[in-house]
Amino acid sequence: MGPQPERPVCGKAEEKGEMGTGTPYRWPVCVAAVLAVLTAVGFRTQALFHASLWGDEAFSVILAQAPASYLVTRPIVEHPHPPLYYAILKAAGGIFGLSEGTARGVSVVFGVATVLLMIVASRVLGATWEGVLASWLLAWSYLSVHVSQLVRMYSLLGFLALLALLLLARALADRRWQWWVWYGLCGVLLLYTHYLGGIVILALVIGGGACLLLDREKRSGGLAWLRLLVVHCAILLAFLPWAGRLLKHLGGLSSYMRIQELVRFGQQTPSTPIWLASTAIRLVSLLSFGERLPGRALGGLSIAIFLVLALWGLVRLLRTHASLGVLLASATVVPALFLVALSPRVPLQPPARYFALVLPGYLLVLASGMVGVAEAVGRRLGRWAGGCAVDILVLLCLGLTLPGLAKLYRGMPHADYRQVARRVVENRDAGDALVCLRAKEYALLDWYAAEPLPEGWHALGVDFPWASRELAPGLTLAEYSSVVGRRDRFVHWADSVETVAIGSLEVLLERSSQVWFLYALSETRLARESHSIIDPLGMILDWLEERYRRREIFSGDRFSLVLYEIHREE
Repeated sequence: MGPQPERPVCGKAEEKGEMGTGTPYRWPVCVAAVLAVLTAVGFRTQALFHASLWGDEAFSVILAQAPASYLVTRPIVEHPHPPLYYAILKAAGGIFGLSEGTARGVSVVFGVATVLLMIVASRVLGATWEGVLASWLLAWSYLSVHVSQLVRMYSLLGFLALLALLLLARALADRRWQWWVWYGLCGVLLLYTHYLGGIVILALVIGGGACLLLDREKRSGGLAWLRLLVVHCAILLAFLPWAGRLLKHLGGLSSYMRIQELVRFGQQTPSTPIWLASTAIRLVSLLSFGERLPGRALGGLSIAIFLVLALWGLVRLLRTHASLGVLLASATVVPALFLVALSPRVPLQPPARYFALVLPGYLLVLASGMVGVAEAVGRRLGRWAGGCAVDILVLLCLGLTLPGLAKLYRGMPHADYRQVARRVVENRDAGDALVCLRAKEYALLDWYAAEPLPEGWHALGVDFPWASRELAPGLTLAEYSSVVGRRDRFVHWADSVETVAIGSLEVLLERSSQVWFLYALSETRLARESHSIIDPLGMILDWLEERYRRREIFSGDRFSLVLYEIHREE
């Protein structure tokens, strides 16, 4: 059978000339694509280095510096995510040199590529104008900009999730087997980027099956069903080599979640109706603008408007582009529900950045609702009135997003380790001293120092067991291994961490004439509302405050680095 002509995913013929349907002029689409990409580049490179790397980003850098064999041979407890992102970061560092610019640049590239892919995908899916508008929304999306500046895998995860949706749509619309192969490869890349990629694959299985049920032509002869089954079996087989590490990580994660709920969030949980309402509000706010909105009245009204627009857009796609609507609904709603189900504290746990994988699909649905407004207004008041209605909605969305971006650019979401590194380097001849901090924080100081930390400076790391002292340069004290958990187990209880740490500090204080102690405090810990996971009961901090004075604080919006100068009592 010869190649079949390309057609949109939807089975219906599109009416030429209506906004949101038909094939628009090529030049307007190209101009819009170029402007959207330039806008995305501008927002993602603005204040790119406004703060130093933080703990999880340091972990990415540690693995990018480690030998390549570590990515596939070390126990999963030492790097609790699949290795693809770390391998890409390592390759980029090998080509351009592993600097902070290179590390953040990898995420910027995937963030911008997602904006461009949005337009490409929408043309293939038969909803070009919706995609053009969605690319603009994605270009200045607070969440997208945020993950595009992180030295983590979430920007790559969002890109691959959208690419998988596009490739499955092409495979369903075009009977050539090549598209199924490309989709299978993308599915494997998703799984090796982050375990949440498996939720995306599951959602696409559901959406693909629903598309075949809706379109008799696609499922004729059962060949499409066979291809759908075979390609997903192949994806699972390709992931089997990593399955053992996945099981180990899940065991460690369950312990981590229990400790988190116990020492950080406590036992109190809101009632189900209140939790559902607050979760829906925060989720729409996160995906549409950011995590916060100014003012209760304006914020509540804006949330309601954009929630209705998104629901209208989904209904509109289901009616006019049936298969596209089903795919988008599955790829967006299923992962979001899974993430919400992880914890009643969404988006605090799981982290808000996880939702980057559903952001492109949500914005395409939201854009469909905006185009629907233009069509409805245009039919009654004319095309110009419809265009003005969309302009007002876009400006409202932009106006609510910009304050959050401005705060992101102005503020320091995490304390600046660069200042502490300069202090250490300036005091390299201070004598026998100790810097006591977590393993990843020590690696950051080593990263920002012009050379490895001066001889005579040592570290006591209190951290989760997946922070390997072998991977962190310079982290050689035997005390480290006595504090952290062994293999895939966490320390028995939070107070045992503090007891061992304080005991080690007492011993080290006897050895040293001077000790500098660097301690990271969370925003909530400073407010005394809850405790840091690293010092759950406040024992270490209280021990310091009873005996020694605070020298200097390097503060951020989320964390403060407190530097103590400790002198041995004669």
